[in-house]
Amino acid sequence: MAGKAIADIPESYLEYRAEFVAPMFEVWTIPNPLVSSLFSALRKWQIGVGDISWNKDSSTYKDCQITFNVPKMNVLIRLNMDAATFVASNPDWSEAPALIELYETAMHTIRQTTKGEISSQEIALGMHVKPGEKSFKDLVSGLVNTSLLGPANDLPPENCTSVNESSPRV
Repeated sequence: MAGKAIADIPESYLEYRAEFVAPMFEVWTIPNPLVSSLFSALRKWQIGVGDISWNKDSSTYKDCQITFNVPKMNVLIRLNMDAATFVASNPDWSEAPALIELYETAMHTIRQTTKGEISSQEIALGMHVKPGEKSFKDLVSGLVNTSLLGPANDLPPENCTSVNESSPRV
C-alpha cells in the first residue's frame, strides 16, 4: 500500500435502523414466530436461548422489545413493534463481510416472517480514529473541503475548553 497506512481505530460504533410501515401485531404473540425464525437464522453466529431477552415490564406496545445478543460479533439486534435496530459496538472491521452477512440475514428473516414493508432506514457510523503521524486535516483532505475545517490544528491546548469546563454547574 504505497502512501497508505492502516488506521488505529480504538473505538467504533455502527447502527442500522429500519422502521416499518405498520406495526407487527400478528407476529407479536406467544409463541412468537419472529423469535423462532430469527433464532434459527442466527444459529450460524452461535447464539443460544440465553442470548435472547425481552422487556417484560413494558406498559405500551411501543415499549415492547425483544433483543438478540450476538456476542461473537459484538452485535445487538433489537426488535420493536414498528422497527428493527442492529447495533455493533467496537466490531472487528476485518470481519466486515461477516457483519454485513449477519445484518442481511437478520433483516431478510424479519421481513420474510413479518411480511413487513420498510418505511424508512437510517445508518450511523462513529469511529475514534488515531491519525498517527499525519495531521487529521491532511488525512481527511480527500474527503472534505479543508477550507471549512477551521484552525483547530493550529490552536495550542490552552485555547481549547472542554465541555465540562464550559458547562454551567447545577
